[in-house]
Amino acid sequence: MATDRTASRETVVSDLSPIFKLIEEPKFAELYVQLREGSATIPELLPDLSIEKSTAYKYIALLQRAGLVTEIGTVNGSTQYRAEEFQVTIQIAETEFTVTPELARVIAQRGTNPEIDRFIDQYGIVTLAEFIPLSQQYAAGEMTHRAIAEILDISRAAAFEMLREVLDVLAIVPDADHAEPGDDSDEEVAQLIEDETADEKLNRLIKEDREILDALDE
Repeated sequence: MATDRTASRETVVSDLSPIFKLIEEPKFAELYVQLREGSATIPELLPDLSIEKSTAYKYIALLQRAGLVTEIGTVNGSTQYRAEEFQVTIQIAETEFTVTPELARVIAQRGTNPEIDRFIDQYGIVTLAEFIPLSQQYAAGEMTHRAIAEILDISRAAAFEMLREVLDVLAIVPDADHAEPGDDSDEEVAQLIEDETADEKLNRLIKEDREILDALDE
């Protein structure tokens, strides 16, 4: 597998259906993510994807149709593909969100990362899409987990836990501590979460679920 991704290369997306598939199917997202890490052939990708060869070729065809994957040559008789950079803003009714390779990378973790699964189940894909650029601002020291929680209307604990997961998946290391005046530091919040007993965490999650249901009923 070659590692020849060019960060500045972008593409015009010609078909939105594969974009929706990227945020709906983790394995589809994972295939794109693998190619974004470096150009490869289907035989090179299959061992890590755990999908049928026919499914992989179907996925590649869909990605090519949207302009998200390009053929760049052959290796040992197999076609070599590379992923293209993209950024697509989708508006459905009054809801607008942006789909990016970073969002695809996080979605590719569904089914293997319980925290990401829970966040998506509880808050949805749109909130996750909004969360990712905020997490990048957090890493740059421009945002706190408390501010993210307030902006997205999610719990502070959920914001902090998801920050750890997203930054780990995206391989981003925060520049500095992100405490606000009078607020707990990142380390203190992390320790509070680590010190929770199983019952305390269950009660906290139940409380968060009830708050969300109450908000929906208003």
